[in-house]
Amino acid sequence: MLIIGFGKLAKMIINAHPDKPLPVYNRTKQHVDENSNAYYIPPVSFPEYTNVIIALPEEAALSFLEENIHTFPEHAAVYITSTSIRREDIQTLYPGYTIVPAKFAGHALQADLEKNGGTFVVPESFPTEKTYFEKWLQGSFNVIHGEETEVLEANQTAVEETVDLILKLEKKLTAKNIPEPVRTAVLQQIPAGVIHAHIRGEHGGFVKKIWKQKEEQNEN
Repeated sequence: MLIIGFGKLAKMIINAHPDKPLPVYNRTKQHVDENSNAYYIPPVSFPEYTNVIIALPEEAALSFLEENIHTFPEHAAVYITSTSIRREDIQTLYPGYTIVPAKFAGHALQADLEKNGGTFVVPESFPTEKTYFEKWLQGSFNVIHGEETEVLEANQTAVEETVDLILKLEKKLTAKNIPEPVRTAVLQQIPAGVIHAHIRGEHGGFVKKIWKQKEEQNEN
């Protein structure tokens, strides 16, 4: 599998495999050379790869496909991670290739910081590709069946609600004249910490008390 791109998602995958450097193509070769977990692959070597993952945002991914997909062998499997690119919109453009949606449910930077992997979603119509992808990731990530629209809707909803939360929280902290270092510390730890504790069922007494108050307010 060849990784295209060297952004947050690509680095998350690469950092999860420190025991084996992974092949990467990136427009800036130096960035790849600086990472001991990756090695640079030039475009002239693209014909050697029958599996490639495009770890780029929408515009960059579409541009790369238009310029380079025909340099890969016919029938190569091309895994698309951008949540805003739908397979049905591009498969007809490249009929000789297998376009595989492989969408990451979550936030790549946060997953990398936590070193706990994450979840990729591949449609049920690609069982062979899912098996290959899962094996290639070496158990570092969950790979489940699902629809790409589900990931888009889930990620978008989560981002929208989180942005609203941050804007509201920053406004309230500023209004209370909380010093900037304290505001930063709170934003860095409390939202993520409360969410993780909620998922694990490990809220402390302070949060449990506030949680109960909020539940009662919502009921009323």
